[in-house]
Amino acid sequence: MKKYVSLTGSVFGIGGGQRYVSNKTEYLTKKGFDVYTLSSSVFSLKGKIVYEGLKQAKNYVMTELGFHPDAYPKYKTKKILQKTIDMLPFAKDDEIFIESNYLIASVWAERIAERIKAKHIIYEISESNTIDAYTRDFIEFKAKRGEFATISTKSVEELLAQSNVLTEQNLQILQANLGDPIEDITDER
Repeated sequence: MKKYVSLTGSVFGIGGGQRYVSNKTEYLTKKGFDVYTLSSSVFSLKGKIVYEGLKQAKNYVMTELGFHPDAYPKYKTKKILQKTIDMLPFAKDDEIFIESNYLIASVWAERIAERIKAKHIIYEISESNTIDAYTRDFIEFKAKRGEFATISTKSVEELLAQSNVLTEQNLQILQANLGDPIEDITDER
């Protein structure tokens, strides 16, 4: 079975990230994928899922994923990784793809992918990024493998300014398909 896991900031409320993940979920579901979202939702736990595509996904919230794995002691990071893997129903012969769309999530996603032998790609949808040396090295590694893309020219310019290795050739800009720009969404607050 083909499975797709999206690590995203929040599935709650209305925003560009939620809309992107919702549309991607609808598309992948039509293509026969089981779709899961792992959301850190650090700042929006009280919201509701409003986009139809996100309602179709199997959604899991783990606030721990909103903080860099190295912010925790190693034993705690291992426990969080194992808890995350255990909650997702994967079988040995599943073909699993993981997409992360913000930099902290990308570090978690890479570690999860390593453990379950999945393919991990980063589609950075934040328009502004300041990165530390570890994250810069990680992005350079993913970009060289063709496993990193970003949503805006501004992001590329910022990342290029922070790296001696990244080039315009190995940084890809992909426009997110957000579907119809006018969409009725019911807010049930």
